[in-house]
Amino acid sequence: MCYFICGIRNKFANNAKRDLGMYLDSIKILNSTIDTIVTLGLIIISCLISYHKNIVSEKHLIIVKSNFTDNTNNTIILNVNNYHSIHTKRIPNTIITSTAVHLTTILLNLIKNELAILK
Repeated sequence: MCYFICGIRNKFANNAKRDLGMYLDSIKILNSTIDTIVTLGLIIISCLISYHKNIVSEKHLIIVKSNFTDNTNNTIILNVNNYHSIHTKRIPNTIITSTAVHLTTILLNLIKNELAILK
């Protein structure tokens, strides 16, 4: 079924190939492995995945800057959430020595009906 859907080569099938490729890249699958899977026709090649990641990053930066610029006179609340997982393996192997993880997320809450607090 997946082979049939991806073989259609329409806009939505191409997006599915890109999304699957980006997912595999995000879970640290090697580019050589991704390029091997390309021969099955299920995903796009690794250089196109990198290209799409760069486009998404650039668009995100533009959107964030635009929102800050458009709402300089309004109140903006930033919620910062830090996540730490410091559980480490007791017996390190030759590949991974720890599983320490740090993740920070920032949520912007825009309040359009309140003016910004001036210094």
